[in-house]
Amino acid sequence: MISKIIWYVNRLLFHVDIDYRANIAGGFVLIHGLGTVIGKSVISKGRLIVYQNVTLGGGNGKPGRLDADGKVRGMPLFESNCIVYAGAIVVGGIIVKANTVIKAGRIVADDT
Repeated sequence: MISKIIWYVNRLLFHVDIDYRANIAGGFVLIHGLGTVIGKSVISKGRLIVYQNVTLGGGNGKPGRLDADGKVRGMPLFESNCIVYAGAIVVGGIIVKANTVIKAGRIVADDT
């Protein structure tokens, strides 16, 4: 319940929509978060830096991918030390490898 309240206040005051069910590891940095959306099944396994107006999650029209637990995952998994610059969109059940830099305005729908 508390996580839902924090999500709502965050969305209302800062225009940031980070779903409380997202699995975000320590080292997450949100820089100028206005307009940022992070979906409910997004996973980050390490440091992740996200700039403004970024969308992480959502469908890309492809079937989801099975994860290690046998569940279908339809949103991105970020390994450690990834940076997502302003206006980028990362969708689908893709894997973003460690030390990846996603340029501003880029749409990523396949593994990087």
